[in-house]
Amino acid sequence: NGLSGRLSKSIGNLTFMTEMDLSDNDIKASIPTELGKLSNLIYLRLSYNAFTGTVPEGLAEMKGLQLLQLQSNRITKMPIIPRLDDFIHGQSTFVTDCGVPSAFDNALECDNCT
Repeated sequence: NGLSGRLSKSIGNLTFMTEMDLSDNDIKASIPTELGKLSNLIYLRLSYNAFTGTVPEGLAEMKGLQLLQLQSNRITKMPIIPRLDDFIHGQSTFVTDCGVPSAFDNALECDNCT
């Protein structure tokens, strides 16, 4: 896509969006908390960017989210994912290689998680 810079907080206004693929860009700074407002989002791909800091807790609470890709960023902290059981039992896919806390060790052994 060739995008660079930061994501605007107005991204949270895209409330009807069901799929967002911002992977393979040069997007910097932290992931905006406003992404957690996208309650219809099913697929969220943010991999291969330069995101830093903490993943917003709102992303972990998105009930319809089936795919979350965060690999190859500079994420330093992940929130506890209340729906981690969905990821373990194959109802959703969680992909990260950006500093996963030890609480996810068992989850990362499942077939659907890498």
